[in-house]
Amino acid sequence: MIDFAADLGRIHADVLGVDAVYAPTDGAAFAVRVIPARADSDVHGSFATPAWSETTTVQIATSVVTAGAGRDPAKGDGLTVDGVSYTIKSFRRHDVRRLAWLLDLQPA
Repeated sequence: MIDFAADLGRIHADVLGVDAVYAPTDGAAFAVRVIPARADSDVHGSFATPAWSETTTVQIATSVVTAGAGRDPAKGDGLTVDGVSYTIKSFRRHDVRRLAWLLDLQPA
């Protein structure tokens, strides 16, 4: 049987993950591993033509945030990745199995 939670942990820890520091607005900062991405985001404006914007997105294990912060990610929480500080702009969704959050970041 496939253990998706264990596999996701190994991917974050060894294969694609990078060190980061998660800083909740209401608690102490803690070390995490994230999978960074530069995704294109659809920007809805008042024009009929769609526009695209590059967005810094990270995937972070749900269990890590819950264990460290005691809650789900929140808009305004901080994340430092490769020495660059970001603020969580939004957390879009979980993955299909609800094992990881996809977080949209903006420079702090």
